[in-house]
Amino acid sequence: MTAARLTALAFAMLSVGCASITHNMEPPLSVNPDDGGFSSALAQYTSGLLYEADGNSTAALAAHTAAHRLDPYATAPFVRATLGMIETGQTNAALIMARESAEYHKERPEVWALYGGIAEQANHNLEAARAFARCLTLQPDDHDNWEVRLAEIRNLFMAGKDYRAVERLRQMTAITNLPSQISSAPLQWARHFIIKERQPRRSLPLIDLMMEQAKTAEERAATWTFRGDALMLTGKTNQACRSYWAAFDEQPAHNPAVRRLGTYLVNRPNTGELTKLTDSIAKSRTPLSTAMVCSAAWNGLQESDKAADALLQGRQRALQRGDTPPVFYDLTLGAILDEIDRDDEAASVFLAALAVHTNAHVIMNHLAYMWAVNNTNLQEAQMWSEKSLTHEPHNYAYIDTLGWIYYRQGRFHDALNQLLMSARLSPQPDSVIFDHIGDTLNALGRRAEAISFWRQALSIDQSVPDLEEKLKKAIGLILEEQ
Repeated sequence: MTAARLTALAFAMLSVGCASITHNMEPPLSVNPDDGGFSSALAQYTSGLLYEADGNSTAALAAHTAAHRLDPYATAPFVRATLGMIETGQTNAALIMARESAEYHKERPEVWALYGGIAEQANHNLEAARAFARCLTLQPDDHDNWEVRLAEIRNLFMAGKDYRAVERLRQMTAITNLPSQISSAPLQWARHFIIKERQPRRSLPLIDLMMEQAKTAEERAATWTFRGDALMLTGKTNQACRSYWAAFDEQPAHNPAVRRLGTYLVNRPNTGELTKLTDSIAKSRTPLSTAMVCSAAWNGLQESDKAADALLQGRQRALQRGDTPPVFYDLTLGAILDEIDRDDEAASVFLAALAVHTNAHVIMNHLAYMWAVNNTNLQEAQMWSEKSLTHEPHNYAYIDTLGWIYYRQGRFHDALNQLLMSARLSPQPDSVIFDHIGDTLNALGRRAEAISFWRQALSIDQSVPDLEEKLKKAIGLILEEQ
């Protein structure tokens, strides 16, 4: 517990009726309000407040400490004295006073909470955890006391009592309608041990708790992947890989697990293991996930053809087993085939996918754009492009595709309208759209405007094909005309 949070807790105690020296508690008081001891305690406490107001912290601390000694049952002098000790670096003295006060106020949860905070400040974490636990015992029905619950757990972890800390977390997270910051505590502690403490082994029981809490296949897949990451950091490579593969049982071809396994295979001393896994796709019971992993690895090795072939094998094996590849799988496969100029195969994959996934507008757009770039099948490309826009009429990428099809068809005015609309809808300047607009303006004889858009495209991305050459040529033509 930080000093600021400890101070806040102390003043919260004062604000709920502890600001005056009261005597309506058990056990009986050590002094009688009618005797001189009580008067002396009150006088010392009042003097301490006056010293605080004058900025004399040393005298204030002495006065509050004296008031506490005269009347140890009163909480206000105790709070002021311990805070003063902590502020002046006397943490151990504050802890001794807190221990004594807890003995006087065995049934007061706020005193035990402050005691726990002081013990934590003094790095007596197990003692702090016990004090916070006592506070919670005194308030068994207060399920909203999250600060104290988390403080007990925090100090158990800091004391190395991980098993007890995880059990407390399990009990706490079993409560319904938890605030998000509480329900995510196992994840936050697991990340703490991995990232800050560099002790991934300590994160594993927390990840197991996360697995117990996971409600959906997506959450379980993500947790298996997280577990694999932790195991990988501990050097348990085989167990890590098994965890990554387990993610696929929950969510086939879970992308994070695909990337992790792909990276693992890329970093192996040779491609023997990857080749063996690729050869197993044809008989695999999980062909799609196996193919995705192999494809990711081959891509990492700059072997794009092998990456595509692995996905093709996975698709074929899945169909043999009566399984339909999901949209993202066929999109990934088609995109790779398109990238390596195996466009006929890409088109076959896309069309086969659309025969099953009739609303897969992202595949419609990719197929239409591929044909537009290749300047082929333009009528069919237009049909698929227009159909994709019925699903997402304001998708700037889809609008750009239709504009480029119009350009290929020689419908330059129609193309310009679409492309300008695409540029307006794009969340940020897009070099490809600007290049398309430049080409269209140039085709309309508006060369100066074309140059302006080409320059904008070049300022965003200098790798756009043939862009510099087009600019030089257009500028040369304008100079000749002058």
